[in-house]
Amino acid sequence: MKQYVFYMALGFMLGGLMFSQWLPKLLTGTDIRALSGDGNPGAFNVFRHCGAALGLLCLSLDLLKGFIPVYIALGRLDAGSALFAPVMAAPVLGHALSPFERVGGGKCI
Repeated sequence: MKQYVFYMALGFMLGGLMFSQWLPKLLTGTDIRALSGDGNPGAFNVFRHCGAALGLLCLSLDLLKGFIPVYIALGRLDAGSALFAPVMAAPVLGHALSPFERVGGGKCI
């Protein structure tokens, strides 16, 4: 049980990394939340306001932050267990309810 909780926490924390907000600010000085009509720091808004290269980088990192904890957990936990479902959901929840952002996270599209 402790192992499942560990991977849930890992997935939640990695999911909370807001690459689509931080990278445009760091690399171009662009505040994606301010530019987007919906206030969402998503990869689509990075594509729209910062271009394809940065949009692809943010999209790739968003995909990896969900893939990595689940992939690691697959090698160590029973994927057939009902407890594995929260391990898979944790990065999505972390993205929506980022522990690193006061205003929340992404839309989880």
